[in-house]
Amino acid sequence: MLLDHNLKTYERVKKAFENNTSICLIHGTGLGKSFIFFELCNEIFKKTNVLYVIPKWSIAENLEQYPEFANINTEVYFLTYNAFREELDLSDYDYIIFDECHHLGSLIFGANALKSCKGIKTIGLTATNKREDNIDVTEYFDTAVEGMSVFDAIHTGLIPQIEYIVCRDDDIKITTNKKYRLKVDYKKSLPLLNEVLHKNLEEIFIKKNGDWGL
Repeated sequence: MLLDHNLKTYERVKKAFENNTSICLIHGTGLGKSFIFFELCNEIFKKTNVLYVIPKWSIAENLEQYPEFANINTEVYFLTYNAFREELDLSDYDYIIFDECHHLGSLIFGANALKSCKGIKTIGLTATNKREDNIDVTEYFDTAVEGMSVFDAIHTGLIPQIEYIVCRDDDIKITTNKKYRLKVDYKKSLPLLNEVLHKNLEEIFIKKNGDWGL
């Protein structure tokens, strides 16, 4: 059973499939793209073969942990972007899912991957369709369905409001290496965060357990 915000998006995906072969679904991180996929398996994809293309195997392992995945009446086959090639024989698949489909905009994978999907109904799933290199991957699909962004989810109370704590250097005139923590109101933080991110595009990394990642 889908929550209301996912149910509305799901109905729009179904509607889009009536007149389109390929769809890009843009839905915020953590807001339920996987559950929309499970619902598609139960209603639209049931008793079919689905190829699910992923950037890394941990995504498949995560999906397989959901009880909803065990209950679908659909054969799902996982393949990484690295293994996906234009010359692949896709005739055994009824549907193809490109998870984190912003990867299609990369020089390595590219939009050409979609050429081999001709005639097969295809869905791209992403929270970030617009890449830093100015490529918008929605252009690779027949149409785009916009679900809910994280900011929309905050505004509607679906997820808690974020209190940002911004760390930045003291005024350049100050010669010490001292840092300070600046608490910023949510609404006031948006332009500040936008300014910080665009000035430091190569430094928007978070360190976790000794490893760096976006």
